[in-house]
Amino acid sequence: MTSTVLAPPATSPTQPLVSPNGGWPIELLWEAEPSPTGAAVRGGLLPTELQARFGARLEIPLRLDRPTIAVNFVSTLDGVVALDRAGGSGGREISGGFEPDRFLMGLLRATADAVLVGAGTVRASRTHAWTPSQVHPASAASFSGWRRDLGLAPTGPTTVMVTASGELDLCHLGVGDLDPAVIVVTTTAAARP
Repeated sequence: MTSTVLAPPATSPTQPLVSPNGGWPIELLWEAEPSPTGAAVRGGLLPTELQARFGARLEIPLRLDRPTIAVNFVSTLDGVVALDRAGGSGGREISGGFEPDRFLMGLLRATADAVLVGAGTVRASRTHAWTPSQVHPASAASFSGWRRDLGLAPTGPTTVMVTASGELDLCHLGVGDLDPAVIVVTTTAAARP
């Protein structure tokens, strides 16, 4: 599963997030404060080619006080989003690579600043890059145009790979890419080697 991260507008003040218990700044969605009135919105009227596929405006309200996270995944009727078995642990086994799902995933990535990917997903997807054009190649030019319209780098969002162990194959497609950028987030101990 991957998450799409939309940053707050550059003009908003940034404040460190501190949880009451001093731990990770995790907020339960059902306890979240509503987004401030008049908050910025990412998106709007899509270019003609994307509008024909999506059929509506795409507007994502942005938090002014922290990044906005949009999550997209498919699941089975009983809630399984990925299978954890040798040779196949990604969501494609669940979705069957359904083309409309891939288009929507590409559209959300085309609207994002960053795509967050866990190390297990990276290891299971040895030839995958997490860009809109990789997810839905037929819409690559339209996705690039949409990103330009939004004032984003046309190549795609930054890929953020998260690993507690630091065990990533640095030869993996996308790990060493500079366009779009790839950031690896890990623990202090895992970063040393």
